[in-house]
Amino acid sequence: MQLNRGRFLENGGSGYVLKPPRLRGITATEEWHSLDVVVTVLSCSRLPAVSSSDVFDPQVQLQLCGRGEDNDENIRKTQKLQDNGFNPCFLKAEGDKHVAPTFTFHVVDADTALLRLCIYETNKVESKELVGHAAIPINCLRAGYRSVHLFNKHNNPIPFATILCRFEATKPEDSPISRVGSRRYHV
Repeated sequence: MQLNRGRFLENGGSGYVLKPPRLRGITATEEWHSLDVVVTVLSCSRLPAVSSSDVFDPQVQLQLCGRGEDNDENIRKTQKLQDNGFNPCFLKAEGDKHVAPTFTFHVVDADTALLRLCIYETNKVESKELVGHAAIPINCLRAGYRSVHLFNKHNNPIPFATILCRFEATKPEDSPISRVGSRRYHV
């Protein structure tokens, strides 16, 4: 259900989403919109406590979901932040600079791929509990700093809960021009 909600962000959550023209048999060529997407996780805001404890150790997990090569089983993770569950900040001071965790995804088909962001409570020994999630179609991403609203495990919006990320999309040299950011709904 997490990915289903994300898929329908392309049309603002109403009606249906058409398949890309090449999947409907309209175009004769197999035109793929390949991208390299760079995601920098900066912070989260107003995360709710999901267990009886008010303090928890959050960890953000990112995964690329799509068809074929875009279905990435390799989940990228930030470090756990100790006792900072309400407003965690993932910036680390290194000398006189602040560095945030940055993850790169090679997207083969930007028309069908989604980026899944999940935040887990990790202060328990072996189990993780989902605090919030979001799924974003790659076509809806805009470059720059974006505040992404989160949903709970029942797919209901969490009031005021967001994750702040920086998105960059670059086109590989051998790929046709990308249409990233051309859809009606943008994150």
